[in-house]
This record gives sequence, structure tokens and C-alpha cells, in this order.
Amino acid sequence: MDQSVFQTLLAALNGFAVDNARYVYLVAVLVVAIVRQVMKMFSGWLERLSREQESVKREFDELRDYTLGELRAMNELRADIEERRFEKMQELRDRLTKIESKIN
Repeated sequence: MDQSVFQTLLAALNGFAVDNARYVYLVAVLVVAIVRQVMKMFSGWLERLSREQESVKREFDELRDYTLGELRAMNELRADIEERRFEKMQELRDRLTKIESKIN
């Protein structure tokens, strides 16, 4: 709260013979000071939430990119395995064909 708020509050407490206009002014100053503090508090919370949201978004993007990279690598590996399997099957068929031709 502002220094003037405390001074006004002390002045009001020192003498009870303060007129209504001064009470109204004091209440208004106190309300303004409280509202300022609440606004600062909410502003701080919003800033922290915004920073945290950006951090989470960055982490999510990194994780997504990593996961997509891993999926691409797995698909490439799967394609390589299928290709090798097909080549082996061809080799085995060729050998089987040679063996059958020798037998017949």
C-alpha cells in the first residue's frame, strides 16, 4: 500500500473528530490500494501461468517432434526388415528351385 494511505489512516485514528468527507476519502483510498494490490497479484499469477503455458507448449512440441522422429525411424526399420525378408524368401525359393531341378 502507498505511504499516503498509512498517513491518512493514522490521521484518522489520531482524532475521532474527523468529518464524513474524510472518512469517505479514507475508505476510497483504502479501496483503491486494495484493488491495486489484488490487480498486481492477479497480474503476477497471469504472467506465471503464461510462462508455464509456454514452457509446457515447448516441451510438448519437443516430445511430439521426438516421437515423430522415432516413428519415422521405426517405419524405415520395418521397411528394411520387410525388404530383407523378401530378399531371403527369394533366395530360399531360388535354392529350392535349384534343388528340385537337380532331383528331377
